[in-house]
Amino acid sequence: MKLCAGIIAVPAVYLFAAWIGAYAVWPTTPHADIGAKTHRIHLLTGLLHTDIAVEATPEVLERFAFLRETPVPLENPNLRNLVFGWGSQAFYTTAGTYADIEPAAVFTAVTGDNSVMRVVGYGQIKSDETVVSINLSTAAMERLLLAIERGFSNGTVGKPRLLPGATIGPNDAFFEGAGHFNIFYPCNQWVRDVLVETGFILGRWTPTTHSLITSIKAHNQELLSRQP
Repeated sequence: MKLCAGIIAVPAVYLFAAWIGAYAVWPTTPHADIGAKTHRIHLLTGLLHTDIAVEATPEVLERFAFLRETPVPLENPNLRNLVFGWGSQAFYTTAGTYADIEPAAVFTAVTGDNSVMRVVGYGQIKSDETVVSINLSTAAMERLLLAIERGFSNGTVGKPRLLPGATIGPNDAFFEGAGHFNIFYPCNQWVRDVLVETGFILGRWTPTTHSLITSIKAHNQELLSRQP
């Protein structure tokens, strides 16, 4: 009985801490220019994971020109967005759907794993309950892109290191990531840190999708839900 109670208590405490973390704002001040909104990005949310979608402008495509050597279709006329995600190598590169989740990959992710960055070429993004749209200034957009770039681990030639053959869907590519993944620093915390570098006010710890989006909406409402 005590064992069962402990098994139930651990995730409950984790989720409660994540809820508290969404509101426990780290002392910070948003950048003054974050309100001059001329760009729009999207957060693509799932049960466990959040991606950042950036419009595939000529400037962005040039910035991530190393993707031309990968399956990401930069020349496709239907390309509208580049989607970036950070996560556990063992978990992220094998779990294309929740049905693909394997206990061994979950254990590795929870206890600590190398990180990877995934980039996906994407078409038009339609608004629905899984999409959070955010408006940014040009300066804030530059900070966002710099923070995303820091999610890649650069090789000796100064560009991200591709993981050949790693894929969980069409039009994607995996690269070695910077930093270490574990249960206390998962994908949603990485997105949180990227947004803080961009200039957002966010709770200190947002390891779940729900805590991340709750924190965004609680502290940055003026950036949401309006066309730039």
